[in-house]
Amino acid sequence: MILKSLRFILRFLLILISVLLLLISLPYPTAYVYDFEEPVPFSGRNWHNPYQDTTGSWQKSVFHAHSKAWGGLTNGKLSAEEFTAHYDSLGYDVIGLSNYHLITRHISDPEVFIPIYEHGYNVMKRHQGAIGAKEVVWKDFLLIQTLHHKQSMLQFLRPTTEFIAINHPKFVNGYEPEDFKVLGGYDFIEVLNHYRISDLHWDYALANGKKVWGIGNDDSHNQWKENESGRYWTMVRAASNKRADIFASLRAGKMYSVSGSKAKLTIHPTRIEVRNDSLFVETDTIANVFHFINAPGKIADSVTNSNSASYALKQNDTYVRIVIKNDANTLYLNPVIRYDEVIPDPPRIPEVNSSLTWLYRFFWVLVYAAIIWVIYRRFFKKRSEVA
Repeated sequence: MILKSLRFILRFLLILISVLLLLISLPYPTAYVYDFEEPVPFSGRNWHNPYQDTTGSWQKSVFHAHSKAWGGLTNGKLSAEEFTAHYDSLGYDVIGLSNYHLITRHISDPEVFIPIYEHGYNVMKRHQGAIGAKEVVWKDFLLIQTLHHKQSMLQFLRPTTEFIAINHPKFVNGYEPEDFKVLGGYDFIEVLNHYRISDLHWDYALANGKKVWGIGNDDSHNQWKENESGRYWTMVRAASNKRADIFASLRAGKMYSVSGSKAKLTIHPTRIEVRNDSLFVETDTIANVFHFINAPGKIADSVTNSNSASYALKQNDTYVRIVIKNDANTLYLNPVIRYDEVIPDPPRIPEVNSSLTWLYRFFWVLVYAAIIWVIYRRFFKKRSEVA
């Protein structure tokens, strides 16, 4: 009797696990297979400088942080009102609340409020920030994700939001740096995040001709916790903190990312200029170091203990970005990039290979048919025969 009961329980658990795995796998057949193009680095005789337009003022901004949501299941501690008040007390001009799969209206002014949410509940923390979201996309690939699944998710998100940020790509190696050689359909890489710094991922995108801008965010969940808020943020140069002005500046790359403490910025760039094939930068106080970076992980030149620096742009430089450091802050500036006649757009979504996509989906039909057949033969047919 006990053995029969154990067999029944085991059979029930196996059926339950099989059904759960089937449900988890349901989004997978909707993915696409892509023809990823060979990356082409930036080239041309001109240099695009996102800081050339010096109109507007610098708006201290956060686009990725969490409040209490979903009954506390997502680890946020403060209410939306407390969250907003906290960032306001730190002097933020743009306060973006990005709860998981939930657009939370926390700013009363409709011209200032930016609808944002964080997408992704897969096991490898492959998350995307939907900035200017129109709706929530619930689809995700929960377990394994190939490069084609990562690209498919960006394609699903693209029509539903103004901007897409790849959040904390280095966190648990959710994205490999090499992924950014070919991925398209997104706008920003979250370079600074309190979980990880992903500057190498950004450099891989830039070195392979992908015009994407860097942003910095706390990704805080408990704003009262020491050093969880006011550590990483984005300075956006815009006419105001209204959504339309912020979006225009984000699109143009008129921003830089900052690491610090308690949201205090002790050094400000006052000049970022390309002139006569040289890149010039000046700050309002002395910097410990200016780094000029022109390839993944490669510092082309450095200037120390000065409030100004310059770099002679080389013929083989396809982009150059600047990192500025002092004792309190590190600033990650957006790159100047080469172009010929037309300034590059953000990386587009690669072409879908229709034949391979339908072959891939047919494969999943066969998998489902095989699983259902095994379940039927193993659990239901034998039971009916015994009866």
